[in-house]
Amino acid sequence: MQTPKYFLTTLITGAAFASALAAVPAVAETITFEEQGMKSCCFSDEPPLTNQYAGSGVVFDGGWEVLNQSGNFGVDAISGEHFAAYNTSVSGVTDTIGMTFASGISSISGYLGSVFAGTWDIVAYLNGAMVSSTSVSNGVSEYTSFLLSGSFDYVTITGSAVYGVLEDLSYETDVPPPVPLPAGALLLTTALGGLALRRRKS
Repeated sequence: MQTPKYFLTTLITGAAFASALAAVPAVAETITFEEQGMKSCCFSDEPPLTNQYAGSGVVFDGGWEVLNQSGNFGVDAISGEHFAAYNTSVSGVTDTIGMTFASGISSISGYLGSVFAGTWDIVAYLNGAMVSSTSVSNGVSEYTSFLLSGSFDYVTITGSAVYGVLEDLSYETDVPPPVPLPAGALLLTTALGGLALRRRKS
């Protein structure tokens, strides 16, 4: 018995549809820290960086602040005039910035700099467990870039110098695809669709 042409076409279309569902798009976000408008150069004049970027899917902790580049951090901002900065001599400010992501992310990158040469430790967690880490080093009054890929929902960045900055933070959020039908249900749906089409043509 030959397979009806309409049935074969429907099966192929169903397979292509299932394949399309399997593709997971990634949404890229970049924070330049210019989004907060004009800022002072001094920690005493600005609030800690916490939920100002909750609308972009990330909440910060660690006491860092968005400051103007004129505060003698040894490097100028890459985009505009502002960056996220820390200074451990300021009360309430730590050398570690934490980032909690509303949705799981698949990569994070950015630039880290300071007037001092130093190292930076980037650690990623998923559901409270450490899953990935990397370390980078910057020269005197220089930036260094970092990139960490995987699957995580919380990231910390720790600097070794007394003070330093984070600039042009980028991350990719995986958008979960629609839940596909089980293979058997998909086959049955496409077959029934083909039968309905044949009956209408009869």
